[in-house]
Amino acid sequence: MINEFIAYVLLFAAEAVIAWIYWEYLFNRTKSVSILVWSIFIGYLLLLGISRLNSTTINALSFCFVNYALMIANYQCSHKTGLLHTSFLCFIMIGAELLVNLLIGVFGYEFSTYTYNFSVMIVLMLLSKILYLMFSIIGSRIFASHKHLNEDPHLMVLFCCVPLISAFIAIFIAYLGITRGSNETTRIMTFIIVVSLLIVNLITFALYNYIQKSNEEYLTLQLSIQKERADVAHYKALQEQFDSQKILVHDIRKHLNTIAALAQDNKAIEIEKYISSIYSEFLPVAYAKLCTDPILNLLLLHFRDDCQENCILFQSDIRENVSSFMDASSITTLYGNLLSNALEAAKNSQEKQIELSVVRNILQSVIVVSVINSCDDMPIADGNGGFFTKKSDNMIHGVGLKSISRVVKKYSGVATMYYDSAKKEFHHVVQFPLP
Repeated sequence: MINEFIAYVLLFAAEAVIAWIYWEYLFNRTKSVSILVWSIFIGYLLLLGISRLNSTTINALSFCFVNYALMIANYQCSHKTGLLHTSFLCFIMIGAELLVNLLIGVFGYEFSTYTYNFSVMIVLMLLSKILYLMFSIIGSRIFASHKHLNEDPHLMVLFCCVPLISAFIAIFIAYLGITRGSNETTRIMTFIIVVSLLIVNLITFALYNYIQKSNEEYLTLQLSIQKERADVAHYKALQEQFDSQKILVHDIRKHLNTIAALAQDNKAIEIEKYISSIYSEFLPVAYAKLCTDPILNLLLLHFRDDCQENCILFQSDIRENVSSFMDASSITTLYGNLLSNALEAAKNSQEKQIELSVVRNILQSVIVVSVINSCDDMPIADGNGGFFTKKSDNMIHGVGLKSISRVVKKYSGVATMYYDSAKKEFHHVVQFPLP
């Protein structure tokens, strides 16, 4: 009786791990790992208890309900999507069990005949879980064909061969157990071999998913670094442009004197050529001063224009020299991503406003950077201290937040994000210790 209970616990644990591998590949997690593990543990413990009723219909319905609830509670997916993937998992699990029954029938045996032989029955059930794993892996790649474009298809085929080979080995072992019979020691060894095959398959695909996510994070990091470099180069170029314009404005008197001298000599052609030569260098720009730092000032001017195009009210309060402890790259990365995220949310809201304040708190010995933007809908937490993006290109989701986190960590700061549902405002606050 105890052996039977342990075997069923193992079977349901395998189902839980297979579902987790499937979900992790397809969806973004909204809860922390600890909450996910506990919810899966409770859900499949409930399924284990329901299975003791020995009703196939109730087992299938409860399987669908529990997996649907786990998906909606822990992952970012709609109710329709949850129903689709829950139904698919239920279908392939039942299909795997029927396929095992069919394979045994090919050899002239019936699955029901071996329900009295618990060891053989468990081996056959473990075989069905191996097939269930293989079908779920194939299904996840079909459903997410657009998600992981950098995945090597040949490597994926090779990985799918692992459960297939394991299934053939398990079938051979089960066939030997059915046809030749065995003593207690042989049955235990058979059971251990099949269990080991299942565990190896689960670990293999769990590691494969982990490697894929690590590769995606590395790609995201590289994209983030490239974006930061491009932003820094852009604002440095703007700074050089403004500097050249300031020099040109400073020298405008000399240009006017030259033009006046040419005019006195009635040299119209020379005047036209001279004006043409300086026209491309002199483009009047409303160069306002929003803060003392030249790079940050250019960034804010650029952002102010973006806000005006989207009819967003932008207000800023930046005190003197509050960003002097940061280099140009860090300033561009921090404020560029903070304001970009705020703009994305504010332009889809009704109030359409953004507030930026950077103040020095002498009493607490910190510099506080605060960005408050209007946001009508409460953002969904991603389970890692951040929130999911609503941008159309979610393949590089998290690039901005990762860049912000890197700057915050570089200067020993602390970042906090929260949503004020009463005011419909999103707050992103960063505190840096006074240098």
